Amino acid sequence: MNEGQHPKNSYKALRAITFTLLIGVLPFLQACTWTIIPPEPTAEPAMVYLSVYGRHTRLALPNGAGHYVEYGFGDWRFYAEEKRNLFAGFQALFFSSGATLSRRELPEPGSADLRRHFSSARTEAIEVPAHLADQLHDDLMLAWEGAGGEQIDQGYLSFRRAPENYSLFNNSNHQTARWLEQMQCDIQGAPFWSNFEVVSKRE
Repeated sequence: MNEGQHPKNSYKALRAITFTLLIGVLPFLQACTWTIIPPEPTAEPAMVYLSVYGRHTRLALPNGAGHYVEYGFGDWRFYAEEKRNLFAGFQALFFSSGATLSRRELPEPGSADLRRHFSSARTEAIEVPAHLADQLHDDLMLAWEGAGGEQIDQGYLSFRRAPENYSLFNNSNHQTARWLEQMQCDIQGAPFWSNFEVVSKRE
């Protein structure tokens, strides 16, 4: 720090520089598309659903009892507390107060198309090995139950604290991409934004 420079001024300068860089980088990141290549067909498959909600994605997994549970990841202040303005979004990307795991139960798929219950801009079905989908669901349930502390309920969505850090480089799309990788999906490209594509076969 320069002699005589106040810490608050330094912080404001850092935020200004970061915001300027963000404005320059975001158009490039928004143009990036990441690709999901499902695993090879298996004798015991399960269907999982990846949905787009604005710039974010969430993943729905079978719970082993005929229903689906949808999980998401985000910044605690922006996502769980609903403080959603430009400055809060900037803070979430670079000065996050902590992350949250979201959860909601979906109805049993039957004659009605399950996708109509997502209320998403887009939902894609991805076939994966059933035992891996079950394992991921169990892992996320353990994470949810072990989170403890405060829970926020917003209509159909519930939120609890997550131990991970949230940032531009570890956002909801990065997290859903990692969850898909746990089920042997191949992820190509950088999942900064929600503009993904699912290809049916490997090149």
